[in-house]
Amino acid sequence: MLGVKYPVRFVGDAEQLNGTFLAVLWENMPEPILSGREEIGWAKIYCELPPPRVFEHQAHYRAVWDGHVFLNLTLEDLSPGDPPPPPPPDHAGLLHHRFLPKVSTKGETEVEQMILTPASAGAQVHYDRVLRGSGKVEFVPSRWEQLPTMFHIVNKLAALPVVEWRGGSLIDSCGASDLSDQRILTSS
Repeated sequence: MLGVKYPVRFVGDAEQLNGTFLAVLWENMPEPILSGREEIGWAKIYCELPPPRVFEHQAHYRAVWDGHVFLNLTLEDLSPGDPPPPPPPDHAGLLHHRFLPKVSTKGETEVEQMILTPASAGAQVHYDRVLRGSGKVEFVPSRWEQLPTMFHIVNKLAALPVVEWRGGSLIDSCGASDLSDQRILTSS
């Protein structure tokens, strides 16, 4: 999986909360994409995620669609580190924007919702490996011929300015929520 997330504050008429917005999540298998997008409202799309090239204290990752590399991610100077700290008490969880257009009705919306996957305070996570170091990511500007269904997503991400590089981590873990506690956020 390859996701783009950033901190947000949801402000609705009925509730307000702090969380992390998952703008897009690429996966390399159709089954979790279909169920994750249609059943739980996550913004999942397909790409190839080849195994990383790992050499000494470096790891190089790529995201590819039909032979076109649209993302390069490099982690360097990796060394053992501590597991991530728990989220702050006011962090509600992961937010998703679920949107489905009306069938055969251009410009009209069938479903538009904000979904919350609550922070799983009770989920047991086991960390097998935690490596920390420096990290850099590059989204490759692409033409519609190279990425017909997602060039606009990649190009918007490629156009974002890099304000500061904050490091990188490589974490192997298992255990998480079963997502049964997801809910629709109320905006009015």
